[in-house]
Amino acid sequence: MSGLRCRVPALLLALWAGGLSLCSPVQGAESVNPELASRVLTILERSENDPQEALADLARLAARARSDKDLAFVITERAALLIQQNHLDVARTEMAEVLENRAPEFAPRLRNLYATTLLSVEDYAGALTQLEYWSRYSESPHPHGLFLMGYACIRLERYEEAITALERAVGSDYPTRDPWIELLAFAYSQAGRPEDAVALLSTLIARDPGRARWWEQLGGLLMLMDRMPEGTAGLAIARIVEPMRFADQKRLARLFAHIGMPADGADILAGALTARDEVAGFDDLMLLGELWMLARETDRAIAAFEKAQAIADQGEAAMVIGQLHAQREDYEAARRALEISVDAYGDEAPGRLYYLLAVIQINLGDLRAAEAALERLAADEAYRERAASLSAYMTGAMGRG
Repeated sequence: MSGLRCRVPALLLALWAGGLSLCSPVQGAESVNPELASRVLTILERSENDPQEALADLARLAARARSDKDLAFVITERAALLIQQNHLDVARTEMAEVLENRAPEFAPRLRNLYATTLLSVEDYAGALTQLEYWSRYSESPHPHGLFLMGYACIRLERYEEAITALERAVGSDYPTRDPWIELLAFAYSQAGRPEDAVALLSTLIARDPGRARWWEQLGGLLMLMDRMPEGTAGLAIARIVEPMRFADQKRLARLFAHIGMPADGADILAGALTARDEVAGFDDLMLLGELWMLARETDRAIAAFEKAQAIADQGEAAMVIGQLHAQREDYEAARRALEISVDAYGDEAPGRLYYLLAVIQINLGDLRAAEAALERLAADEAYRERAASLSAYMTGAMGRG
């Protein structure tokens, strides 16, 4: 993602921490009956000892609420407690029922908390709608909520709107959190403002140069900006500051492939696989093979795919091996690999495999075997016409022979 990663799990943890803190009654409610606020506070104070009883008390208070504002206040506090007790679905349902068909200005605090629960189920559009109402009608929108808005916008690829919200959060008097700046840098990069992203990441590094993640993100971004020497230096520093995890090395390998340096990516991944104590898995070997294939290192690609095929006899790796042999016009080797692929796939063999096998058989002069392969494509909509054309070509070739 343009040299920067959107770290969803870590971000959501920050969102929960910030979102729930906004719901504390000690911070004031929206014109709530003082007596009610006091009763809710008393219930919450003893909720640590008996959360289920506290939830029941809050439910009874909600049922007796004298106004919509009182109801919104109690439901907000009950929802926060439900979330703390891992009853997220119940909290989301209750908030949705209270907010249904309400005017946009109704219960901004409740909308803020409801939005966090929508984010947890990846309903980014719904969350953003609630946060927009919250932002518009809150007396002083809290930076945490603005961060939530920016996050939702990014998930919806509305980067300019994300930048607006995140700049407000980062520019506030509230102590800025590193994830906010990282997310803003990501939004800058996606909105075509990489220089702004570089400047932001540089401020993070200046504050704490020992964080490998920031060097890695800065290096990747600079490389995507074709500032290769600086980008490579950044990535090198990241590996010195903190040994990269295997998952990060895989991402780095993919990044090199993305910027047109697949051989370097393959070298990184091959080294990472060798250094690991664990035996290389199927997916990792397939990725290595793809990188070598992109680098036009056919022998190395075939070797990686053969190891993958030996680990998981699924047909995919053998089919790619067959294609690589076919590209070099080694049709016998291609046929052997494709026949292995057919056996591995069994009844699930894709039409592309039979079509490729037919082409190989034709090149080897085995027209009967080619026709048998084409017959398997009679019911395949994607390959039916091509198979018929190839069959007609073979019939004409035999007639001319």
